[in-house]
Amino acid sequence: MRLFDAATGAPKAAWLTDEPLVSIAIHPSGRWLVVGSAAGLLTVLSLPDLVHVSETRGHSAEVRGLAFATDGRLFSGGWDKRIATWSLIESREPANSVRAHVEKANGLLVFRSVIGSKASARTTVDGRLPTTVIVGALAQAAGIDVPGLTETTTIATAFGNQLVKVARGQRLSVKGLTFENVDLAICEACVPTGTHAVLGASLLARFDFATDDATHEVVLTVKPGADAKATAGVTLTPVRPAFVFDAYINDLTLDAAGSTLGVAFSGPKGERNREVYEREKRGEPAPADAWNCGAFVDAETGVVLEKHSGNAVVATAGISPDGRSLLFGAWDKVAALVTRGQPARIDAKTFGWAIRRARFSRDGRWVAVAAWTPQNPLGNHQSDPSAVMAEVLYGDDVKVK
Repeated sequence: MRLFDAATGAPKAAWLTDEPLVSIAIHPSGRWLVVGSAAGLLTVLSLPDLVHVSETRGHSAEVRGLAFATDGRLFSGGWDKRIATWSLIESREPANSVRAHVEKANGLLVFRSVIGSKASARTTVDGRLPTTVIVGALAQAAGIDVPGLTETTTIATAFGNQLVKVARGQRLSVKGLTFENVDLAICEACVPTGTHAVLGASLLARFDFATDDATHEVVLTVKPGADAKATAGVTLTPVRPAFVFDAYINDLTLDAAGSTLGVAFSGPKGERNREVYEREKRGEPAPADAWNCGAFVDAETGVVLEKHSGNAVVATAGISPDGRSLLFGAWDKVAALVTRGQPARIDAKTFGWAIRRARFSRDGRWVAVAAWTPQNPLGNHQSDPSAVMAEVLYGDDVKVK
């Protein structure tokens, strides 16, 4: 996850997760950001520093859409065919434990930690080591001046005793849990192949370490009195049972009142695979499916208020601020604008390739459509537009100028 200055484009912050990210939403307060992963994880990060705050496994498949209401409710939808509603509950007391995804490799438990504020490391544990050890490349990435270090210590390894340099007073974090004043020994021979850091006995004494095989996670719980700090707790709490549909949710948006969702549904999963590409290459139409549609959905009940069919998988749906109109785009290269109660009046535009995203501006005056652009075989950098903005005209019909 990367944060950039909107005026200059300068990078402001970055955060590395264990799972691919596919969706994002910013809390109306501007203090929090939520990202959805390809494995159903919802993660809350603080703004503007992108510090991990909390997470929950909100879905069992890709989280394809996230949208905040002005009152702070969060709506999430995904390929598990569910739309869930969440409330962000703030706690004055920080959490004293975190969970991190773990994998088993060569007999080791490997999870991710961060050295300093920017150097991500594949990390394991070994209580036989007296101190935490890292490889030289990780130390350099964390901004440690290894040649300038003067203190040394001796560590026993498979190759005999190693005299290694020590960087004292460093910071190490796992998710939202940060340990200050950590001594790091720089030792290539002490770190197993495929990892960058090993947490030794001095750091392991500060927390209890457990594994949860059911969720493939490690759980770190701070011991009483240990030198550690955690981000103030903000948790995602379900508002109501999730709405379950007979179709995949590929995208969702919310009107300004927080009462109506614009949802992109599809009968088949909205996953562009080889079969899809080969069919498009042959010029064959997509199989018809009643759930390939853009829809207005009641945000309180989950009732589908109105559906507008597409001729292929509908990948995106942007609802207007007043909740009356819906701009949706599909893999048939068509972006369509429809208005509730007027199913026959459709304003459609054709693009060069499959539509990727469609959105209204906050004031409803503009729409933006982004599409994939096919590679130009001529190599002259000329192609169909991949992103277009257009003015919306409001009258008896709503249409794009």
